[in-house]
Amino acid sequence: MLTVKRIISVFACVCMLLGTLLLGGCSTPAVAMTVDGTEYTMGDYLSYLYVLYANVYYSQYYYYYEAQLGSNFMDQTFSYEGETLKADEYFKQVAQDTIVYQKAVQNMMAEKGIKPDAEEIKKIEDELKGFTDTTPMEYLTGKSAIDMGFTFKKYLKAYTDYMVNTSSLFYGMYDKDGERAVKDEDIRTYFDKNYYSYKSINVTLQDKDGKNLDDAAKAKELEKLQKYLELYNQKIEAGEDPSAAFDAVIAQHKEDNKTEEEKKEEAEKEESNESTDDTADDSAADDDTTDGEDADKEEEEETDANRVNVTTTSGDEDTLEAIGKLKFDEVKIVEYEAGGTTPTASLVLRMDPEKGVGAYKFDDQRRSVIYELEFEDFDKEVKEASKKLTVDVNNRAIRMATIEEFRAD
Repeated sequence: MLTVKRIISVFACVCMLLGTLLLGGCSTPAVAMTVDGTEYTMGDYLSYLYVLYANVYYSQYYYYYEAQLGSNFMDQTFSYEGETLKADEYFKQVAQDTIVYQKAVQNMMAEKGIKPDAEEIKKIEDELKGFTDTTPMEYLTGKSAIDMGFTFKKYLKAYTDYMVNTSSLFYGMYDKDGERAVKDEDIRTYFDKNYYSYKSINVTLQDKDGKNLDDAAKAKELEKLQKYLELYNQKIEAGEDPSAAFDAVIAQHKEDNKTEEEKKEEAEKEESNESTDDTADDSAADDDTTDGEDADKEEEEETDANRVNVTTTSGDEDTLEAIGKLKFDEVKIVEYEAGGTTPTASLVLRMDPEKGVGAYKFDDQRRSVIYELEFEDFDKEVKEASKKLTVDVNNRAIRMATIEEFRAD
């Protein structure tokens, strides 16, 4: 049997032990990770965590799904490195990997004498000018940086590193004057093979139940497209520009396929517009804008709503394969399986991607082409460099940090 004295002694030891655990265990760790000798504080880690979370949460409309559909983002799962992770665990892992990746990028930048793009940094600083530690910055909750566990300065650095450093290193290596600068002729070759412009009228060769049309029904749809092709040819014979002629054919196709409800709405709109014509004329008479200013504005805003500009990396492979068989300014009815599954027939005008309203500007696409040609290998190189870095993770700090900190209380 324990004596009273012994019971008191044991109780005192337990109290001392609990006190030590409470004092040491509930305090927030100062350092979350150490990568290649550089310490990343909890504030640094939370900043990266928030940058990654906000990017996905808002750009992929999860905020809308929660508000309108009642879903819970915390239950969302993501595939990462062969695993299926719930939202919090996913972002925790991605944040750690991003910090290591960015450290490898920074090391490579230092080795190669490449500096962050000053113009891009200035854009970010101007965009976030006026923000402080206590400025509401989380769109939905109104939480400030301090509310979410970091300072605005740390957030700005994480955001800038994430948005600027990788691209600065990549284009510093592969763009003009870089040690691995892509040749101009290689950029031109890629552009010519992979950039497409076209206009089209498309018909799905399936019924409303998703079943392929029989021969008779298919022939009927192709006959419709043939009539639009004949209309196009008539306009070309009359001397119209191919693009304008095809626009007229598209307009006729839309008119032919209007529902009665759409026709009624259009008639009501035209009637309403007629009643405001006099007011518009009076306003125009008082307009002091010069013809030159109008012309400049029209030039800036000139677009082509019917034109589709697409690349082989963003467009449907089967659609582009069919279009790719046409010459520039050639119009033809083509058949293909859109997305590899849906039988489709299209009347297509293939256009020179560098000519006409809304065309690609080759010089503006330079960096996009370089990215398509070289980024995959670059990314592998950075990841290999990342694996060689010494990484020490404070697991208690990582457990304490959670994206719940950024969400509503």
